[in-house]
Amino acid sequence: MMVPWNSDYETGVEPIDAHHREVFEFVSMLDQVIGSTDPEKDMAKIIGFIDHYVQHHFPEEEAYMAKHHYAALEHHQLEHEILTYKVKELIQYHQLSGSLTHTIFLVRKFIDKLVQHILNVDVKLKEIEHGGPA
Repeated sequence: MMVPWNSDYETGVEPIDAHHREVFEFVSMLDQVIGSTDPEKDMAKIIGFIDHYVQHHFPEEEAYMAKHHYAALEHHQLEHEILTYKVKELIQYHQLSGSLTHTIFLVRKFIDKLVQHILNVDVKLKEIEHGGPA
């Protein structure tokens, strides 16, 4: 069970925090897939949302960091590359395997990685907002 959104996940940058709150909605969407009358279609939607998320959110976050000369930008970009690759693997698995149960498991595992990224890496953006080491 995932912990609900709380201030521990906040970066202090509202557009980025708004995107991060969407991650927590993915869990709800995943629960809907499980109870859906058309789970394949709904799973394709959630994977599409996740793909769209990483394609748009990561560059926005990196642009913010670059603008503020964030020292850990390269590390952050590497983390984003790894997560983006995981999404590509997820899409490929979903398209080729036909195993909805395992796809659900992989999506959930990805969401958990994304939440850990937010909690352990993204929240360091507070340093920019509060004048710490950037």
